[in-house]
This record gives sequence, C-alpha cells and structure tokens, in this order.
Amino acid sequence: MKNMNHKMSPQQAELFKRIDEILFYIWDPIGVNSTACARDEYYSYVPVIYSIAQKKNCENEIAETLNSIQTIRIGLGSGLEHCKFTAEQIFEWSEILGFQK
Repeated sequence: MKNMNHKMSPQQAELFKRIDEILFYIWDPIGVNSTACARDEYYSYVPVIYSIAQKKNCENEIAETLNSIQTIRIGLGSGLEHCKFTAEQIFEWSEILGFQK
C-alpha cells in the first residue's frame, strides 16, 4: 500500500486494499488480471476511487469515474454497465467497513 498506510485507520487501509483488488480482479478493462506481473496496472487509480468510496451514497460517482478513466485515460470504449457492477462491489465494501453510516 506504499506510504499511505501509516496515515490510515485499519478500516481505511482495508478499504484501500479492497479497492485495489476489485479494480484488478473485477474491473480490469484491459484484461490483464491473469498476468501476475501486471498486478499494479490499476494502482494509480486506487487513491481517487478510495477518496470517493468514503463519501455517502457514492456508488454512481464511482461508476462514472471508472467509466471516465476507461474511456478518457485508457482510451477504450464506454463500459458503463460493467463500471456500475464494479462500483457496487466497492460500495459494498465501503458499507461493510462502516463508511456509509
């Protein structure tokens, strides 16, 4: 988790870790999750998604941000439905870890 971990509560660190895993194993717009050497491919997107995931009712914003990353930064076509599914997974962890209370 690089140097962010020392400033985070255990719940924050867990959410950060889960987002990293979800982006790699579930979102994976370029299809690299079967390649171990690509494990950090989406790590640079984790902080922005993490900051959104701590907000109340953030599911749509997460989906829109992922879709924007996918289309603008990565240069792929829109995949809003898959981004919504990915956002649901992140939102669930946000709820489990107490960020949606």
